[in-house]
Amino acid sequence: MFDELSLEFKNDHIHLKHRTGYEISPNGMNSFWGYLREQCEHHDCTSILIEADAPTRDMDTVAAFTSGVEVASIAPNLWMALCFQGYEPDEISELFRQAARNRGANVEFFDDRDAALRWLRENNPSF
Repeated sequence: MFDELSLEFKNDHIHLKHRTGYEISPNGMNSFWGYLREQCEHHDCTSILIEADAPTRDMDTVAAFTSGVEVASIAPNLWMALCFQGYEPDEISELFRQAARNRGANVEFFDDRDAALRWLRENNPSF
């Protein structure tokens, strides 16, 4: 089901890279968050870098909020850097991020991989 992405455990974070043409949708995100929960448990890691070219998105405010709540349930003390090249976060992105943050997950959007990794490493107390 997740053949379109690569996953590599880097000892201090899980690195996921999506293929070109990635679409964010409610059904896809439900499955993806479950997959990510399994990977966090398997690698005993709650620091995640997700990379993709600017994804397309089919999410309304309710779906974005629900997705943010789901992210926060992946693991305690979750740190997730979303590095999307050419993506401009908007109100839907902020609603997702805030829903996750209000439930204890740390989520930020980036367009630079090095900045995303620096944020993960500087802010996650488990490093």
